[in-house]
Amino acid sequence: MSAAQQFLLPESSRAVSAEVGLNWWAALKLHEDGWLSFNPESTPQLDEAKDTELHFVGSLVGGAAIPVCPISCSTV
Repeated sequence: MSAAQQFLLPESSRAVSAEVGLNWWAALKLHEDGWLSFNPESTPQLDEAKDTELHFVGSLVGGAAIPVCPISCSTV
């Protein structure tokens, strides 16, 4: 069974971003800056791995300014 088959109703990148409090521009910027391994704009439905990645990274920076994230994450 592939990862894409594990979700009965896969969520969109926008839905997951909103769920973790991450605005859409920030989600795109995370990919541009190398924090996400996939482009949320060109990934309409997330498989389990991408969903987990966006939940994890998005929850780390949700509500925070993107330039602050490298500083915050490097002190962990």
